[in-house]
Amino acid sequence: MSKEVRHIDAAGSRISVREQTPEDEAFLYSLFRANNLRTLELSGLPLAFLDDLVAMQHRSRMQTYQKMFPSAAWSVMEREGKPVGEIVEHDEDDCIYVVDIALLPEWQAKGIGTALMREVMDRCAARGIGVRAKVMIANEPSLEMFRKLGFVASPPDDMSFIEWRLPAPAR
Repeated sequence: MSKEVRHIDAAGSRISVREQTPEDEAFLYSLFRANNLRTLELSGLPLAFLDDLVAMQHRSRMQTYQKMFPSAAWSVMEREGKPVGEIVEHDEDDCIYVVDIALLPEWQAKGIGTALMREVMDRCAARGIGVRAKVMIANEPSLEMFRKLGFVASPPDDMSFIEWRLPAPAR
């Protein structure tokens, strides 16, 4: 993966995608919390307990991804200089595996994820490789985005692999 800043037009402005730095940790935690606390609140457990649980899940996620994908590119998406999301990409032999993609709730469903995935697909097409991702089966908005981009899902289980391959050359 390249360490350069990538630029994508989406959400009525230019989105920058840059390598994460240690200074991004507070944002990354707030992003994780914003996307996970809502579901946990349905349990009715005290907020202090849920905050501790989210912090533990965030640390576990980071450690697991770093161990499973040690050479992954961890990037932050910014709009007008403010962070709005994250993407983690692992370069594999025949594809780029999008390990994770997340946007702050207020920036979801505005075309940023779609534009970013198109940019990833374009980079992969230039290399002659595909793209794959794993999406929670209950995350219908993400599954729908991937389907509209031409990704095909594997048979469902608790998670669903989504793949995009280059079309076969015409004969």
